[in-house]
Amino acid sequence: FLSLIIISIHLSISLFSLAIALSRILINVPLSKYNLFAKIPNKDLIGCVNLLKGSYSLLTAEEVEDLQNLRANEKFVSQGFIVNYDEIEAMKLFSKKECGFSDTLNLTICPTLNCNFNCPYCFEEHRKGKMSEKVQDDVIIFIKKMTEAFRAKRIFVTWFGGEPLLAPDVIENLSKRIIDFTDGRNIQYNATIITNGYLLTQEIADMLSKYRVNSYQITLDGIEEMHDRTRYLTNKQPTFSKIIENITKNKIHGQISIRYNITSDNIEEEDIIRKYVANLAKISNNNITCYSALVLDNESTKKRKEQVNFLELNRFCEHEINNKIKKFSPYKASYCGAQILSFVVIDELGNLYKCWED
Repeated sequence: FLSLIIISIHLSISLFSLAIALSRILINVPLSKYNLFAKIPNKDLIGCVNLLKGSYSLLTAEEVEDLQNLRANEKFVSQGFIVNYDEIEAMKLFSKKECGFSDTLNLTICPTLNCNFNCPYCFEEHRKGKMSEKVQDDVIIFIKKMTEAFRAKRIFVTWFGGEPLLAPDVIENLSKRIIDFTDGRNIQYNATIITNGYLLTQEIADMLSKYRVNSYQITLDGIEEMHDRTRYLTNKQPTFSKIIENITKNKIHGQISIRYNITSDNIEEEDIIRKYVANLAKISNNNITCYSALVLDNESTKKRKEQVNFLELNRFCEHEINNKIKKFSPYKASYCGAQILSFVVIDELGNLYKCWED
């Protein structure tokens, strides 16, 4: 929406007049309430975007006339420009389905909050120790009760930390018990893991695959020198070369999403890291992709002696807008697990939360 506001500021008076004219035509007709129109500069085309469906088209003058006169065609209907239902009621129903009693149980489980890294922008205060057998028993009891309450047909687990691979035995034990439970009741189960990748040996990768971990999130903050400035071990030793070795020389079963954390220090290298990751996929034959994320300031960074240089607000907004434009997608009802009843985070002590950062 911010991007659309910025675009609208730059519209000429003639385009504003066009929008007024179109809005008058659209009153009391079954056109989507979420259509936006703008003339394409230097072309005899009008862009139409539907914010609910997440679709867009370049329309000729004849097509715009057809749309205005409700001469429906397959494109207008499939892209949501013309609707035969109440969009507000549809969103209410969709929100209830996504955020209410879902048949999918989403759990984030932290085997430990300890970490072998000491990243200066991390929002966590790490503590030593791992999940005890007693807490593991309680987790299984909790999963069974949640499954019954939601009549769950699917269970999805995210292994999180700290660094979850500091406690692979906990992942293995809980995974085995969850799978025994779900397979016995014809419940679908799969998992993902968020790891720094430093401990991702072939043996660990094979174990994770056995227990249905089919996707990985691993962070790189740039090519070697840049990465090692912010993602280093607790003893200050570098980590880049070890991570690259793990994801290229080992066979990783599943998709690896490389998260590129952006600060003002490394934003200029975004294209470089994307090309670098694409090359990693080629040489390793692993399924490796890349996406960027902006680093946010938080309470923990204020307590640390080392600080990263965060993006200024205008640059932050510009980058976020450009990212959202590339991933323009249909309406979604939830943006955080806290909005979803069936989403729960469990830490290594057995405490329950509704948000990762909380």
